[in-house]
Parts: sequence; C-alpha cells; structure tokens
Amino acid sequence: MRVYIVILLAGLIVLSCKKSTEKLEDGDYIVFGSFYGFCLGEECREMYLLTNEKLYEDIDDSSTDEYVELPSDLYADVVDLETAIPVDLKELPDSTFGCPDCHDQGGVHLTIKKDGVIQSWTIDNDLDAIPTYLHSLVGLIHEKVELINN
Repeated sequence: MRVYIVILLAGLIVLSCKKSTEKLEDGDYIVFGSFYGFCLGEECREMYLLTNEKLYEDIDDSSTDEYVELPSDLYADVVDLETAIPVDLKELPDSTFGCPDCHDQGGVHLTIKKDGVIQSWTIDNDLDAIPTYLHSLVGLIHEKVELINN
C-alpha cells in the first residue's frame, strides 16, 4: 500500500512541474551557465548562449560576454534545455533564489530573451535554499555545462 502512495506522490510531483513547450525563434536566446566566486582557473564562470540554431561559449571569464560558436553536435546535446525551463519560473520577475555563492557553493545563471522580453534569474546551488521545482533545472544546467566541457 505504501509503495502505491509513494508512486502516486512521485507522479503528482512530476506532473506538477510544468515545462515550457515554446521553441526559440529568430532573435530569441537563452544564456545559461554556472559560476563560483572564490575560484581559480577557467572553470570559475562558464556561460553559454543558445539560439534557435547555434550554441556559443562566453570565452571571457569576466562579464563582458565575448562569445565564440561551438560545434553543432554540442548544440544538439543542449537544445533540450529550452523546453526544460519550468513555466512557473518564466512567470516570475527577474530574481535571485537562495543566496548564490554566499558560502562558496556557487550558483547558476539563466537569462531568456523571448519575443523581445528579457528575463534573468540567479539560482543557488544549495538545493535546500531554493524551491523544489527548480532542483531539476539546476541539475540540468550543471549537466549541460559539464557535457560541453568534456
């Protein structure tokens, strides 16, 4: 009996996390990545720009946004990110969730430009500090960053 309740609850949680089905059009983009403040080396700030056709990497680890195009096979590996963004997040104004990098735990960044509207969020890596519906998104962003870097 308990197994059925657990399965039912798990199903409800999955169904309650509405994902976007919108696709990026010309002029739309997603900027995503991870960052760590007290860090040395190239992997302290990893930001990427995803358009409807290509994937770019920010080659400058400061915040000047100098992008270089990445191979098309990497684009194919990350394009599903655009439909994995929770609708609940898109309905919120620009905001910060948790306290990203306040105690060296880092964070992820997400910016979406859709139909001329730009929205931006910074999300703590500490899952206890953010809403449950963002857990899979934070994990997915880290997964995509790692995939691109390997």
